[in-house]
Formats: sequence, structure tokens, C-alpha cells
Amino acid sequence: MSFSSAVKNELCRIDTEHNSSLFELAAAARISGLIKVVNSNEINLRLITENAAFARRIFSQIKDLYGINTEISIRRSPKLKKNIVYILVLTSSKGLMKVLEDINIRVSEKVEYVPYAECMKKKEYRKAYLRGAFLASGSMSDPEKTYHLEITCTI
Repeated sequence: MSFSSAVKNELCRIDTEHNSSLFELAAAARISGLIKVVNSNEINLRLITENAAFARRIFSQIKDLYGINTEISIRRSPKLKKNIVYILVLTSSKGLMKVLEDINIRVSEKVEYVPYAECMKKKEYRKAYLRGAFLASGSMSDPEKTYHLEITCTI
């Protein structure tokens, strides 16, 4: 197991309050989520991760916050068919519009990421947002060897 995976597994064991879960979810959706507008009535949010603990955490957070069961599929990674990839899909028919509204993502003909200053109000919210960003698309090297922390973002 890589050092990043070990850190992510440990972060996934942290209990959070209701609002902190929302900020973790917001970071994951904004940083590594793929929003697809099929037509004016159908929108999908897809989150892809190789970390099973993070997939369970996102699934649980969405269920706790919104009472929605997210579709999960498990596949082999296209890269060398080595790792297992967890794909969580949330559709507008399952309540995605409320989730997007809560995390300030507006969807019409295009996807608009509205500045999300709400997460900066409390230290706990900032920590939750950074935790969600790292869990979604971060990597970290073992500090005993070298120091390196990276969070990639496609936006």
C-alpha cells in the first residue's frame, strides 16, 4: 500500500459533523467530479476513485446528507488493468440538483462553478474542504524519504 493510500484510509476514519461532510463532498465534486449535461432534464455527477474507503465515505455522506443511494460500479483501471476503480454516479432523477445547489455549482447549458466562500467561514470547514480535495485527487510522498504533497485539479 502506498503512503498516500495509507493517509487517505486514515482520513476516511475521521468522524465529521453534518456541515463538514458537505464541504468534503463539495471539494470532491468540484475537484475531481465530472458533471455531464445529457439534456435539459438529465444531469450526471460522476466521482471516480481507486480508494475503497473514500468511495464508502462519499456514498455514506450523500446518503446521510440527502437520503440518496448513489449508484456504484466497480471496474478494473484502464491503466494496465491493475487497480480497481470505484465509480459513483448521482443523477438529477436521484436528487443531484439539490446537491449541486448546496455546493454552488450551477448547471444550465453549461456548468458554472460559483465561488464557494462559505467553506472559509470556520476552521473546521476549511479543514474539511482540504481533506475532501486531498481524498479526491491528492497524493503525498512519505516524509521520511522526501516531502511532496500534490492535489490535482482539472478546472
